[in-house]
Amino acid sequence: LRRIAQMARRSSGGESAPSLVLPQVILRDAQVAYMELQGDRTVPVGWYSLEGNLTPSDDPDRYDFSLQSRGRESLGPSVDGSIRTDGGPCVAHMHNFNYGPDIQSMLLAEPRAWCQWHQLQGRLDVPEMSFTPGRNGAKSTFRAELALSRVELAVHPQEWMSQRKNQNMQ
Repeated sequence: LRRIAQMARRSSGGESAPSLVLPQVILRDAQVAYMELQGDRTVPVGWYSLEGNLTPSDDPDRYDFSLQSRGRESLGPSVDGSIRTDGGPCVAHMHNFNYGPDIQSMLLAEPRAWCQWHQLQGRLDVPEMSFTPGRNGAKSTFRAELALSRVELAVHPQEWMSQRKNQNMQ
């Protein structure tokens, strides 16, 4: 959406273009497959069923969304929020992120390996996450508020011991 808005601004020759008329999109039993590139092969690592909608709001430059996923094991995470097509802040609220095989399949290989090594378990909600693109040379900003519940993870001795103690153990 942001790219469409940028193209519209460029084609009009100015910084502000007429607002885009965005369609309402309704998803019912959509399937999202997560793939990972391993060498020169693409390997499936997981999937989600997804339902929800993307809806233009009364503000012509805001697109609202509400999505609910279902994984192999249970009702999955949900996310709702809004996307600005005029370069303004985008906001999302995420709920019911229970770390397990479904969430793990969405991660890139390195974070997935870290979570497996640390035996991560628990629930994560994101009451608010926002991204504001930089304008006129200003940096973009990203903010996330996290709420953890019953989170467990293993902290290995190599991570809390000094380098010298780690060397002595070897």
